[in-house]
Amino acid sequence: IKLKLSQSPDTLIRTFDSTMGDVTLEKSPDLWKELFINLEHFNLLNEQNSLGFLKKVETPQFSDAKNELLSHLDLNDILEKTITMNNRSLGIILDKLYRSKKHFHVFGEGYNYARHIFHYISSPSRSTVGVVLLGESFENPPQAYDLYLSLLEKHCDNIPNEKCLLSLLIPPYLDPTLKWGNRYASQIAVHEFRKHCKRSLDDVEGTIIPSNSLWKPYVKLLGRCNYQDELSEVMKLWEDLNVIPERETLAMLLASLPVGVGESKRRHAVKYLVPNEDSGQIQDLSETPNWDWPDDHELYFQREKIVQRF
Repeated sequence: IKLKLSQSPDTLIRTFDSTMGDVTLEKSPDLWKELFINLEHFNLLNEQNSLGFLKKVETPQFSDAKNELLSHLDLNDILEKTITMNNRSLGIILDKLYRSKKHFHVFGEGYNYARHIFHYISSPSRSTVGVVLLGESFENPPQAYDLYLSLLEKHCDNIPNEKCLLSLLIPPYLDPTLKWGNRYASQIAVHEFRKHCKRSLDDVEGTIIPSNSLWKPYVKLLGRCNYQDELSEVMKLWEDLNVIPERETLAMLLASLPVGVGESKRRHAVKYLVPNEDSGQIQDLSETPNWDWPDDHELYFQREKIVQRF
């Protein structure tokens, strides 16, 4: 708990050092794990220091702590170390294999290695399925939807997570002409997003409140395919879900609306929904609190990116 309260890296390290002397061997792994989590929060973990930390937590009881370091390690370092497999470490390894450009003995490409590992997992978690679906969406876009349906039915009770949905959004964004069966892949991807994502906080049908990591590719796909009906409802969804969009995502959304409409919405927001510092008057912030509104130049930049991709 003390480590979580650290306001700076220096305070974090001092607190860790002073606490270690009072911690039993059984509690030590929890303290190391908390240290790594907080170092990640301060963006202080990298490949070099993660390898150094790994030498300090080599014994089996430190497996959870070690998992906090894996995303910063080279794939070869991970495969050479004795890593206790759980959902977290397995997901990191599979993700790195799908992204890897290295050639592996016996398996060849990294995605074949990942497929081999996944084949022998009898009951993969939803998070592991999401990693596999996302990796396969890059390797085999024409089959992404069939695999999505198959793995969700077999392992996930037909309930996706964010990465599962992301595996459907990316292929049609990269190729708007792609079809799955007799329907455009973009139509299916948008349908699945709307089907599984909540439309309000009290929505009992949806299961996912999308993070910005999912909103961004969703908005990008809508803009790329010019789905104006769906674009026009996104801002209302953000309000109903108490979502605060990232500035870039908000710029993408406004730029995807017809020319002039996005600029008009931005001007209205800046005039009526943002604190007026000059007058000291606070206007109505209840509708879109704390949104970071882009300027017209950013909208122009995003609109040019959309046009260039067609």
